[in-house]
Amino acid sequence: MSCGNGTVTDTVTGLVWLQKADCFSARSFAAANAAAASIKQGRCGLTDGSLTGDWRLPTQAEWAATIARAVSPLGCKAANAPSITNDPGTDCLLAGPTSFTGVQLGTYWSSSAIDASPNKACGADLLNGDIDSTQLSKPTNRSVWAVRSGN
Repeated sequence: MSCGNGTVTDTVTGLVWLQKADCFSARSFAAANAAAASIKQGRCGLTDGSLTGDWRLPTQAEWAATIARAVSPLGCKAANAPSITNDPGTDCLLAGPTSFTGVQLGTYWSSSAIDASPNKACGADLLNGDIDSTQLSKPTNRSVWAVRSGN
């Protein structure tokens, strides 16, 4: 649900997402983490009073919780829609209504690195809702979408 301040609160997970999913261009893992941490009031449409360091990349588990309802039984993949639900949680994002803007089909970074492979990190593929097998090379540019913990 839109908070009217550049953020959207996920009522299932309690996470606060940046409303503008395309605030940043695609970046490497390190640059994506730095970009997310740099967000504050006045950037990316925010009027929420947030400070530098309040925002971060979502973890792999947070992506999984956010995508879970959109992947099944709604079948967003079959609709070629991002694997995130609309505001009421009743259908795919593109079926509306939605508070998010600029959501991309493709892969977003998570903050979760892969311990066994130091040059890889996890991502969330919004085209097919894949979390578990999305291992990305850290130097590769991927989309950035920031989140913060709820109040």
